[in-house]
Amino acid sequence: VKEAIWLKGMLGELGIPQECVRIHCDSQSAYHERTKHIDIRLHFVRDMVESKEIMVEKVASEENPANMNTKSLPRARFKYCLDLINFFEE
Repeated sequence: VKEAIWLKGMLGELGIPQECVRIHCDSQSAYHERTKHIDIRLHFVRDMVESKEIMVEKVASEENPANMNTKSLPRARFKYCLDLINFFEE
């Protein structure tokens, strides 16, 4: 989240203003209002959501391109994830 906000600021300085940064998350716990373990990072993210700097959006696990970096996937699913990030082989 911090890197996305930094990038938004840098693009703004370059004259390329950005709207609200979208953060995609497939973790249901990230949306839970009552968290038993309070973390400073959680407060930072909530503050950024409240100030409309970022927007956290739910993404289904099977639609999450980050899975190709964190999970062992069948070849077809891996290629699907590459398509999601617009990666083209030459």
